[in-house]
Amino acid sequence: VHMVETINRQIRVSRQLMLSLGREPTVAEIAKDSPFFCVGDFNAQVDSEPMKIIFGNPLFQDSKNASITQPQGPSCTWHGNNGTSKYDRIDYIFSSKGTKVLSHKVCDNKSKNQSKSKYPSDHFPVFARILLK
Repeated sequence: VHMVETINRQIRVSRQLMLSLGREPTVAEIAKDSPFFCVGDFNAQVDSEPMKIIFGNPLFQDSKNASITQPQGPSCTWHGNNGTSKYDRIDYIFSSKGTKVLSHKVCDNKSKNQSKSKYPSDHFPVFARILLK
């Protein structure tokens, strides 16, 4: 219920801002001083043009780069169900600048319930512990 209420509130705020601004509001305008996150499979490596745009945005910080502890796990996040990859990561966790990233981890362990040759996904899970200030 709490998440539904939060989403509904964001929709209302977005609509109100759109009416007053005459355009779609930006993430920063909707969030104001609230922390926000952008996470997922971006299907783009760190040095790609789309990621350069996101990394260059002053509103976001990359959890791997911002972590106050050494990031853990492999550098890749996609492995094609075989546990290895020649590519850099394509899955990211970004948080707003007002947050403090305590840790970042790419978990490359197989599930205990999986056979020796199978992973539950072709992507390794990405975790971040983030303190909301």
